[in-house]
Amino acid sequence: MEDTLRANFQAAAARDFTPAATVLRQLMQAYVAVQNAPSGSLARRPGNAVPVAAAAVARLTPPPRLQGDDRDAEALFQRQCRWKNSTGH
Repeated sequence: MEDTLRANFQAAAARDFTPAATVLRQLMQAYVAVQNAPSGSLARRPGNAVPVAAAAVARLTPPPRLQGDDRDAEALFQRQCRWKNSTGH
């Protein structure tokens, strides 16, 4: 996976206050479910599996429960990635 894609994915998950691994697991589960749908279903038409799976995950993701410094998306992102702020703060 490209570094930029990975970083953008982790940042997006952090903005949603959801661990990136959870989002990835949900996407994979939804994709497998779509692929196991009957062959004539709309979801199984070429090009539809990923959007259908992503829409299913979007409906499953609960609203964030904010606690303490989790309200600061940057702090959550830094913890998830185990990266230190490059400015030294």
